[in-house]
Amino acid sequence: MKILISVVVAFVAIFAISSVSYGDELTDMKIFATAGAFYEDGNYEEAARTYQHLVSLGYEDPTLFYNLANSYYKSDDLGRAILNYLRAKRFAPFDEDIAANLEFVRQQLDSPNSRESATPVFVQLSEFVPWVTFNQAAIATLVSWLVAGVLAALYIWGGRFRTSMTVSRLAAVAVLCIFIFGSITIGKHMDRLHWERIAVVTAESAGVYHGPRESLDPRFSLDAGSEVRLIDRRGRWSKIGIFDTGVEGWVESASVEGVLAPGG
Repeated sequence: MKILISVVVAFVAIFAISSVSYGDELTDMKIFATAGAFYEDGNYEEAARTYQHLVSLGYEDPTLFYNLANSYYKSDDLGRAILNYLRAKRFAPFDEDIAANLEFVRQQLDSPNSRESATPVFVQLSEFVPWVTFNQAAIATLVSWLVAGVLAALYIWGGRFRTSMTVSRLAAVAVLCIFIFGSITIGKHMDRLHWERIAVVTAESAGVYHGPRESLDPRFSLDAGSEVRLIDRRGRWSKIGIFDTGVEGWVESASVEGVLAPGG
């Protein structure tokens, strides 16, 4: 009887948790729809705040970032518009609308925009399979290695397997999978490193100083929307580099925001 009660309680708990999760998902979908309604009504600042709320809840989706970027652009916040177009591009690298809008907003800037022109080869490779995560590729690589190891053991210690065409073909497939999934794993890791070091100036202007302290006058200033290389962070200061010139300096951390948010 006690076992039956325990089972019933467990099922009730699971159902309750599932109901809460499903209810939260429905609520978030309503929030997304509300943000869209704000945008359609021309209330772009409220639309941006609503979309941003979903981002703060941990949602990461190219459509969400794209809509958020559009809302920021309509609100004349070019820095955060570019930031979120880049975030959308990270998840949908071949989306033509995202690429077109990003380039259009870049051209709206008052000063030439610093941005990285070359993308590492392995990052380009990972972009061809955006639906495969780093963990999935790593697990597939590990499984392929295990299969290859078992087949190698059979070949070494099992004499009758040495002439088996099936074992030879399986070994060839395993090696091919190691190469493919191993390359994707490396690409996904480098992709993360690539986006971790790209940041965008979201303040109206960011003074660039020689060191992580505010001196009398900055060396120069960067306008909102400037894309920079994020090198280091020390409290309220961040060391950045200019893609076009290689010049490095320090800006207040509050004036720049990384494309790959902390924990993202």
